[in-house]
Amino acid sequence: MIADQAVQRHIELTICICTRNRPVDLATAIRSIRKSSVRVSQIVVSDDSTDDRTKLLVERQFPDIDFIEGPRRGLCANRNAAVRVARGTHVLFMDDDATLGEHFVATVTASITQQEPALRGRTIISGLERQRGKLIFPSDQTFFGYQKRAYRNNECLNTVVINSTVFPVRLFHQLGFDTNLVYGSDEVDL
Repeated sequence: MIADQAVQRHIELTICICTRNRPVDLATAIRSIRKSSVRVSQIVVSDDSTDDRTKLLVERQFPDIDFIEGPRRGLCANRNAAVRVARGTHVLFMDDDATLGEHFVATVTASITQQEPALRGRTIISGLERQRGKLIFPSDQTFFGYQKRAYRNNECLNTVVINSTVFPVRLFHQLGFDTNLVYGSDEVDL
């Protein structure tokens, strides 16, 4: 069975969490995923930490999670490492200090399955993020490359909110995050 046919029948979400020296935040993020009304297929933690606290946390509290040592070359390289071990049809990149809403996976899965079967493996679903009670919207780049310019009505988006965007995993078989970019520019790169 080819990949497109598999996606047509079943959506499997892998959540990739890239982390560095924040095991307490990571544990909170993982617990939020476990509270999801729809179970995710896989959680991958790619760790760029400078010590072994995160590795020990995952081994002791979350032994069913796929843990990998990160490349320690920045967030983009860490995301590329995490997605290489993703087994799902779709992937969400979640920051280690973010939490997943209880119905996020159900909503995304429903959105993907509402697409025509031929489009499901090529559709990116993006949304907003709630951060400390405030909604985070995608913003376009300013002249200097900062994501601070609000989009106008009906304007095409050039950026996403990475913590609320689900990609078909096969996209990353063809491209990856640019490891030359600094933190925050990766949402623009794709």
